[in-house]
Amino acid sequence: MSVYKIGLVQIDVKLHETQENQEKALSFIEQALKQGADFVILPEMWKSGFVSNPTDYAENENSALMNNLKKLARDYKAVIIPGSFTEVEKDKIYNTAYVIGANGFVKGKYRKIHIFGPEKKHYVGGNSIPIFEEKGLRFGIEICYDIRFPELTRILALSGARVIFVAAQFPNPRQEHWYTILRARAMENQLFVVAVNRVGEDKHQSYFGNSLVINPNGDVLLYGDDREKLLLCEISTDEVDNVRSIRNDLKERRPEVYKDYE
Repeated sequence: MSVYKIGLVQIDVKLHETQENQEKALSFIEQALKQGADFVILPEMWKSGFVSNPTDYAENENSALMNNLKKLARDYKAVIIPGSFTEVEKDKIYNTAYVIGANGFVKGKYRKIHIFGPEKKHYVGGNSIPIFEEKGLRFGIEICYDIRFPELTRILALSGARVIFVAAQFPNPRQEHWYTILRARAMENQLFVVAVNRVGEDKHQSYFGNSLVINPNGDVLLYGDDREKLLLCEISTDEVDNVRSIRNDLKERRPEVYKDYE
C-alpha cells in the first residue's frame, strides 16, 4: 500500500473543558474514519490544554478515553495518533503521543523530547526516538517545539520514516516559522510532513491553525486556515522514492566529518 488518506483534526481546545473537547474530537475522528481515512491525527494536548494542574488530566493506555479511541481504530481498521496527553510515570510528567494501530491496540508511544520554556515547570523530556510501522507505512512523531530541532527529523528519516506526523499547539505570532520550518524538514529529508495545529485561544495565547501536508519536494498539498474543521488529504509514498531517485540527499551525507563537531 502506498496511497493513504490522512485526516487532520484541527480544533479549538477549551482549557479544562475535557468533556467538550473529547466529544468534539471523537466526532471529528469518526467523520474522518467514515470518509475512509487510514490515519487520523489530533493536536497537542487537545484534551485539556496546557493547564496548571496537568496530573489531574493524565491519560494512560487503558483509560476510558483511550479505550474509546482503540474501539474506533479497530472498528474502522485505521490508525489513530491522538495528539498528545499528559502521562505520569513515577515522579515524572511527560507530554506523550500514543499510536493506536488498526487492530485497536496501542502500538507504542513517543514522549516529547524538546520541552519549551514554560512547560518545564511540569514536564520533562523523553529520551527515545521511536519509529512506528502500520499499514505498511514507516513513520515518526514530533510534538510542537520538536520541529525546531532538525536532528530529530533527520534521525527519523535515516531510520526509514516516510512520513513525520506533527501534533502541535503553535501560537501566534509564529505562523511564518511554522510554515517555513515544516517545509524545510520535508525538503531536507525528502519525506512527507503531516502537521496539525490547534485553533482558537486560551487565557495566554491565540493559535492560528494552518495545519499542513507537505510532500518530499516541499510542495504544500494541504494548507488549513484558522477555523475549526476536519481536513483530509491523500498522499502516495511512492513520491518519496521518486524524489530520491532523482537526487538522494541522504546518501550524500558525510557523518565522518560531522562527528568531529558534535
